[in-house]
Amino acid sequence: MNRKQLEGVAREFRNCLADHGGRLADGKMAAYVWGDKSEAVIALICDAAGWRLAEAKAPDNADLDDSTLRELVRRLELVGVRTGPSVQSLMHRLDDRATSNTYPLAAPGGFLESLGLGDLWS
Repeated sequence: MNRKQLEGVAREFRNCLADHGGRLADGKMAAYVWGDKSEAVIALICDAAGWRLAEAKAPDNADLDDSTLRELVRRLELVGVRTGPSVQSLMHRLDDRATSNTYPLAAPGGFLESLGLGDLWS
């Protein structure tokens, strides 16, 4: 995706995707329009554990419905893209645990919470 295409997708989805041009150019992030009718724009981040789904949004940064999100995750997993917290988030949690900086554990979340979406910076 070149800069002009990136800006076009950002306009189409009315989001801040164009702000991530540097990370896309560095190869640390990938963005795709997903679905037959441009249902979502997704962002993948590459970290020490490989590619991870970091964000998936409909136009205007609306959340995807559960069935669309599940199908997207299923397809990404088939090609080796993982979901869940970033390596950096996991390292922080382990460090907090090791140094007794424990925080109350959150109640087990549902499917959406397990994906760790919205973590575009780690």
